[in-house]
Amino acid sequence: MLLAIILMRGLKNSTSIIVTFGAVFLLLGGAYFLWRWNYFGYPLPNPFYKKGGSGLHWDSYHNSLLNLLRLCLPMAVAFILGFRSSETTKRTIAYLVPILGFACVFILISDEMNYGARFQYALLPIALMSWSPLVRGLSFSWPYQFSGRERSVYFIALIGISASLVYYSWFQNCFLTSYQQTCATAYERDGRYEMGKLLAEFRGKGYTIATTEAGLLPYYSGWNAIDTWGLNDQFIAHNGGLTVEYLDQYKPEVIMFHDYYSPLVPPKLTEANLAQKWFSMTITMKQYAEANGYVLAAVFGDSPYDTHYYYVRTDFEDSERLIEQISTLKNYYWPTTGKRSINYAGYAEP
Repeated sequence: MLLAIILMRGLKNSTSIIVTFGAVFLLLGGAYFLWRWNYFGYPLPNPFYKKGGSGLHWDSYHNSLLNLLRLCLPMAVAFILGFRSSETTKRTIAYLVPILGFACVFILISDEMNYGARFQYALLPIALMSWSPLVRGLSFSWPYQFSGRERSVYFIALIGISASLVYYSWFQNCFLTSYQQTCATAYERDGRYEMGKLLAEFRGKGYTIATTEAGLLPYYSGWNAIDTWGLNDQFIAHNGGLTVEYLDQYKPEVIMFHDYYSPLVPPKLTEANLAQKWFSMTITMKQYAEANGYVLAAVFGDSPYDTHYYYVRTDFEDSERLIEQISTLKNYYWPTTGKRSINYAGYAEP
């Protein structure tokens, strides 16, 4: 945004703004940054260490640009029209700098948890504040009165309007399936929500769940939780992954994970598969549970190739009751299809 202001006003006319910016962000912001670093022992929030590793994330970059298009496409015509003259071109480029810059910076982190383009939502108000000055003073004279540049820009803008109408009528529709008969609900039914409500009956007893799904389950159950992927866990985020020793510190009453195998389709422990961080994490959880006498209460899924595993420890007060309730849960719906899940735990080897 500071760069956009400098482009619009020129460097000399932006001196006071640059000084103010520096005072706020370097002095006040810098003081907070140093305090936070001293307090937590590391400079950036936990998720960055988990999501920012492994170099540049080109998939996040492409998704961010697509989300920008989805959120701001109706305003794109105004930015096209902004190139109709030299005066408006300078302003258009300045307004595009924070929008494109913000969208492109997501190349630094992975795109996980970016539901509904929520990482890019801030682009919409910026675009809404920017489009009006770009079309101010727009002339609608007959085409022969336009310069060649103006005619070209208006022609491209017309194509943009037509394309945006097609895009929105195609992609913004509600896609109905045999399992989703109405557009009134944005998301399918989710068995993790039902499981969270079931676990909430045991709230307040100090129980812990170790889970890859550290959203619905901890929130609705009220249990202590270990986010085994590390987005909300300091040790895992900085250690580079989950360890058996870390699980053993907590001895969680329930171990739950999502992966792409089942008792009918056992995991293949090849070197290539174990090199994948998610697969390696769930195998660590699975092997820990089996080595420590956990009971496999359920393996829910609408196919044996995509499942939720639930292991329950056997040596605490409510273990038998919990195993019974989890294994007999009927309304565990698969989140991406709305189909009632099958419990594949019954197919496990004794």
